[in-house]
Amino acid sequence: MIEQTLIDLKRRLNENNEMLIEESDGSTCLRSFVFAPPASEQELIDFTVRTRNILPEDYQQFLLLHNGAQLFKGQYENIVDLSKIEDIPNDQRNFNKAFGSYLTGDRKDSYPIGHFIDIGSIMISNTRCREGKRDYLWIASIEHIEFPYDFQTWLHKLIAADGHSFWT
Repeated sequence: MIEQTLIDLKRRLNENNEMLIEESDGSTCLRSFVFAPPASEQELIDFTVRTRNILPEDYQQFLLLHNGAQLFKGQYENIVDLSKIEDIPNDQRNFNKAFGSYLTGDRKDSYPIGHFIDIGSIMISNTRCREGKRDYLWIASIEHIEFPYDFQTWLHKLIAADGHSFWT
């Protein structure tokens, strides 16, 4: 599903990887997309060994296609910034230093994979992955946002909603 979702998205983009998006107020704006080259299998193995974080299969598929991405990029900001695998350990240290003491339960054993502007860090729960749950994705913000699905479903819904927060 990850690969097909990205293929479908790229079909909607112009030659500059841009798409015209309708905003909630009815105005339109041009948003661009930047896709990093793929990560290698070895980079994924090294990441899991070094960090002991679990990479869910669908998220691994994404990284093997694009090792990070900037989605719905505007003139002044990226709406969604998905991290490169090599940046996640540092992002995790910084996140834990700033917010770790505020996390409880399975949220304590989570790591950031990106950021949703003005909303928060996109997180994967290692605990939920270990338990075989598909609802391992959440957003750390003032009020945490729990998703009842996995990365590939979240990405598909995000793209279908043209980058808007579809869960509100």
